[in-house]
Parts: sequence; C-alpha cells; structure tokens
Amino acid sequence: MSKQRKKQVNNKQSAGTTPPVRGAERQKSVNGQASAQGAPQPVRVAAGLAVVQSIVVICFGIFLIVRELTGAENDSMVSDSGSGSFVGLGTALFIFIVFGFVIVGAWAMVKGKRWGRGAIILVELILAASSFQMFSGGSPLLGAVTLLSAALVIFLLMFVRSSTEWAAANF
Repeated sequence: MSKQRKKQVNNKQSAGTTPPVRGAERQKSVNGQASAQGAPQPVRVAAGLAVVQSIVVICFGIFLIVRELTGAENDSMVSDSGSGSFVGLGTALFIFIVFGFVIVGAWAMVKGKRWGRGAIILVELILAASSFQMFSGGSPLLGAVTLLSAALVIFLLMFVRSSTEWAAANF
C-alpha cells in the first residue's frame, strides 16, 4: 500500500472516531443515555442522608460550645490537667471541620467530583463504629439510628448497581 493510500485510510478512521469525553459529558445513566441531572437517585439520596447526619452532628458541636460557655460540668470526664475544661471546645472544632468537609464532599459527589464519595464512605464507617459505643453507653436508640443511617448510606453508595456504574463511569 502506498504512503498516500495509508494516509487516506488513517484520515477516514480518524474522522469516524469521536474524541474522548470528560467529566459531566461522560456521565451515563443506566440505559446508556447521557444523564442531564448528574448523579443517579441513590447517590443523591446517600448525599442527602450524609448532609442530614452532618447537620445533626454539627448541632451537637454547637451544644458543646454552649455548654463550655455556660460552665456546665461534665461528670463523666476526669482530668488533672488545666486543659480539661477545653475538651468540649476542641471536640466541637473537630466536629465542624470533619462534618463540614462531609457536607462539601456530598455536594462534590453529586456534582461528579471523585473525592466526595470516599470522604463520605470513610465518615460513615466511623459513624457505624461509634454507634456501638452508643449501645454500650446507654443510648441504644441513638446507636440504632446512627448504625442504620450509616449502613444505608454505605449500601446506597457501594452496592446499588446504578451508583457503582455511575462511579465507574465518572472515575
């Protein structure tokens, strides 16, 4: 085959292929059509649950700060150091950072960013593990709600087919 003929064949093949697509253009729904709404419904539900959980925990952080400012005593904490009185404030700041990041991660996940899903799954695993402390600490109802909500979010993100297909297509 001559060089000119090879060049013509290559040009025809190049014209017949489409350029690779990225980001939102690559998102596919279950039936293979481009998704105009972004993430599938299970991902949006999981993100919504993660945001609700985060708001509840942030409200607890606000409660800790109010307790700290009013000078309430915590009989369950024993400390000989002078910094023991700042545990509530430190815990609240930690909660604001971690769960604020989860809210941002949920928003990013719905928008198709790759880091949002991992952040949510990590925090859900931590919440699931901490729910067992609630069971043994005298709050079985709160522990059950925490465990069930964490398990639901993990299930929706990790095991629902449309969620895993969406994640594979986006990441």
